[in-house]
Amino acid sequence: MKCNHLMWGLCVWACGLSAHVWGQSPGEVKACLEILPPGANAIAVFRLENLSKTPQAVSEDWANHPERLGIDSIPSWVPWIVIGKELDPTQGQFWELGVVPLPQGISFEQLAGQEELTVQTYQQTPLARGRLRDAYFVQVSERLFAAYSPAAYRSMTLWLDGLKAERPPGALSTVLTSASGKLAHMIMALDMSGMFDPVQVQRWIEQVWR
Repeated sequence: MKCNHLMWGLCVWACGLSAHVWGQSPGEVKACLEILPPGANAIAVFRLENLSKTPQAVSEDWANHPERLGIDSIPSWVPWIVIGKELDPTQGQFWELGVVPLPQGISFEQLAGQEELTVQTYQQTPLARGRLRDAYFVQVSERLFAAYSPAAYRSMTLWLDGLKAERPPGALSTVLTSASGKLAHMIMALDMSGMFDPVQVQRWIEQVWR
């Protein structure tokens, strides 16, 4: 398993600023899923605090060797990360959003200063464009910050407009909602509803099997 480098870049962004780790309160992951842009058809939830305590993690010393999990860098303060994507088999990835909790006692401005980023606002929401990563970093609430990729300003602001419009819950399909509620250290789910053009699939099958 190889995790997307952008999302772990989100974690590394604040790595040197805090040694505090927040536990995952009930409903916190659910709250992250509810802020995903409409159209999400793939999610991943990594409960890193729980993963680090499993027998395999202890025996392989994942805490000091995160590459054994297939991830280049996992800051010790990150208790969990929620990732959402919209994927299309013909067009690739439209967008990706990763959400992690802000380190306790650290402000978004301090995080941005660590990477020498310029903090700006959109309708009073603090954000900063990454210099080395194709993403906007956004403070979505007092406790959460996110990385929106690609760094397309219009798409990112449309997402923020949707949050402020208090759109009703249900952006996720029942397939993803059901999967996200499982009691597991790591969850990955993909809703393939409407993903493939049946006519094109039939043509592909005929070409492959003729």
